[in-house]
Amino acid sequence: MNSFSDFKARASVYVFRYKLRLAFVVGTLGWIVLLKVFVLFYSPLMRALLLSSFAVLFLGFSVAFSQLIASPIAFSLNTYLYDKKHKPEETELPELQDISKTMGVTYTKKIRLTDNPDVMSAYTYMPTKQITFPRSWKEKYTFEQLISIATHEVGHLTTKKRAYLDMVGVILGVAFVTLGLSYFLPAIFAQIGGLAAFYLLLSVALRSAEYRADEASTKVLGPEHLIEVLEDFDKDPKFSGGSESHPSPKARIRRLRKLFPASRWAEDSS
Repeated sequence: MNSFSDFKARASVYVFRYKLRLAFVVGTLGWIVLLKVFVLFYSPLMRALLLSSFAVLFLGFSVAFSQLIASPIAFSLNTYLYDKKHKPEETELPELQDISKTMGVTYTKKIRLTDNPDVMSAYTYMPTKQITFPRSWKEKYTFEQLISIATHEVGHLTTKKRAYLDMVGVILGVAFVTLGLSYFLPAIFAQIGGLAAFYLLLSVALRSAEYRADEASTKVLGPEHLIEVLEDFDKDPKFSGGSESHPSPKARIRRLRKLFPASRWAEDSS
């Protein structure tokens, strides 16, 4: 019975996690097909341009860029509409301001607490540098654990330039994979290959960003409390397997123990 419940919980998470991206993939492919149909019937010159390497390269860029901006926009719209109906609570973590200064930034905002069911973990909205937690975490975790989570989120702010460079790399990678495949495959299949490359490269970039934020946090606070939170995540089917954007809790714990061997948590896990 428990296994079935775990399966249902994991399935519901997967449906939410990937439904937007699936919709954008289908939409992007549909856009490509419609564009081709239009141009092929428009004129022989336009047809030649569309089938050229330049056009395929352009489409590779457009696929990657549309995918990069679509999911954040959809998530932001979802949270904005929810927050208009259900105003989030705000709570202060005064210590976070001093901690953030040692990390090279100054975080002065309050932490927002939301009941939005689509917000299953902490996140930082980069344009406003606003950190948001699920409201249930206020009771679930200790103050020290909450600070470690918040510091991880500040870690994203301190490494955002590297994250932006990674996104540029993703776009370039997709474009050139699409272009390369177009020399051997019909253009539509080259673009499908570009989409596959997009998800692979984006996953690598996002997971790397999580590792960097973990490291930035633990350099200031040590790994103990963050590892406690990750161990709790590992017990939850929603988080235990990781995702396209987050390594599994076990992988993150192993890395922290390697980075901080002097910690009491550095002993091998059972």
